[in-house]
Amino acid sequence: MRRGLEAPARSVHQDVAALAVEVSNLRALVAELKAERDERRRRRLLPADPAFLARLLPALSGSWGSDQFQVRHVLEEPRLASVVAGHGAKSLGKLFARAVDVPIGVYVLVDCGWNQIENVRRWRVDGVSRGL
Repeated sequence: MRRGLEAPARSVHQDVAALAVEVSNLRALVAELKAERDERRRRRLLPADPAFLARLLPALSGSWGSDQFQVRHVLEEPRLASVVAGHGAKSLGKLFARAVDVPIGVYVLVDCGWNQIENVRRWRVDGVSRGL
């Protein structure tokens, strides 16, 4: 075997090992940044919001799955009457605006944007991504 081929093979292995360490470091940094982002998002919530959302988001997911819905739909859904009792459209809309992209358990509320035709904001409940 020629001497020139042996040295680069070791260098490639060292480069791959160094790259694996960098990838691991980057994954740790991404996880740390996601945790900081989630904490900042949670600070937008009022003290009672997380407990209410922990009851509401699973119920919304059970009613609509990952389909979009409006606040009006939530208030009109008979299966959700006991969960949203005491809340009106305005208070739920404000709560949803505060809760956008805040992980609550395994759920997160997504703002799907403004529907120009119906002149309403649409929402969706998604599962929280656990991967990097």
